[in-house]
Amino acid sequence: MSGNNQGFGDFLKYTRVRYGYKTQKKLAEISGVSQTTLSRIEAGIQKPLPETLKLLAPHLRPYTYGELMDKAGYFEGTSSGLTREVAAVIDNNEELNKELDRYIDSMTIGGMLKPEAIHSLELELSPILHAENIEFAYAESELRHLLVELDSIDLKNSVLQAFIRADKILKNGFIEPQTIAAHHESEEWTEEELEEIERFKEFVRSKRKGK
Repeated sequence: MSGNNQGFGDFLKYTRVRYGYKTQKKLAEISGVSQTTLSRIEAGIQKPLPETLKLLAPHLRPYTYGELMDKAGYFEGTSSGLTREVAAVIDNNEELNKELDRYIDSMTIGGMLKPEAIHSLELELSPILHAENIEFAYAESELRHLLVELDSIDLKNSVLQAFIRADKILKNGFIEPQTIAAHHESEEWTEEELEEIERFKEFVRSKRKGK
């Protein structure tokens, strides 16, 4: 049993009770972390895995996942300033993943991307991934795998913005003029891609007429 493990165990027990989980069983049920694991962590026998802290974080607010990683000793040996920066990056990444997951969920039915979602994502997401030499198929599993593979916060944020634009297209049934204009001005399109864009524009026009 290390002193750091015991210190985090005491912190977890105090925090658990403070935020309304008077028993380990109650926190285990709501977080998905087994009661046995919680008991071992609080006793200082076991160091919590990052995956365990990720499950606990939403239920131990205001502490974030990054802050729990810090308190569990994963950032030992770094300065306090760098520790805060690392924790912030981890938390930002988690928030981006949650937002992207939410958009993917809204664009799928029965584990399959909606056809209209594929059209809008191809228009908005393809230029970003093409610039990074990333190739993948437009399927739910591929999109979720993409989130895991992206190791740049800036790139992941660009992907999120592409999802937001694609979601606007789906919800409003139209393509914002500046979006298409920007892509035509900044990207080189093959004849096949231009035909795909024209087909999508026809799809949007048909939706407008149906309103």
